Amino acid sequence: MSNAQKLIVILSLFIITNCGFKVSNNALYGNFYIENIKNIKTQKIDFLIKQGLRNKLSNEKAINKINLEITNSKIKEINEKNIQNQITKYELNISSDVTVIFLEDLKKYNFKISSKGIYNISTTHIGTKKNQENLEKYLANKNIDKILKALTNLEK
Repeated sequence: MSNAQKLIVILSLFIITNCGFKVSNNALYGNFYIENIKNIKTQKIDFLIKQGLRNKLSNEKAINKINLEITNSKIKEINEKNIQNQITKYELNISSDVTVIFLEDLKKYNFKISSKGIYNISTTHIGTKKNQENLEKYLANKNIDKILKALTNLEK
């Protein structure tokens, strides 16, 4: 092979492998449609999880139509203190108790999911709140993914 052919092969491999294509699990979630989601509490985390599930499980022609009842709880604990006994990090734990009811055969399943994360205390109060909010969104998305994986396991 000449140098030009080698260069073309290397460049084409580089372009093909870096095209940004991601494998999506949306095909797995297309088998579910949520008729109703009931949140016991009305917190921001409840809203984030509810909307995330509605966006992913919105196929009205799906085989499995389900009702969900979700109870979320948020526990914030001190994770780290410095030498002056000032809090420097908090640990946030978001747990979700999920009840799934399949509407065709009225089978009912319960499972619990939790996610943990740590956020830093900022020098300003608004910075600390922003860190907490970002972690809450991240943990809510992790719980959504875990709920979706649990649903696909229930189906099989």
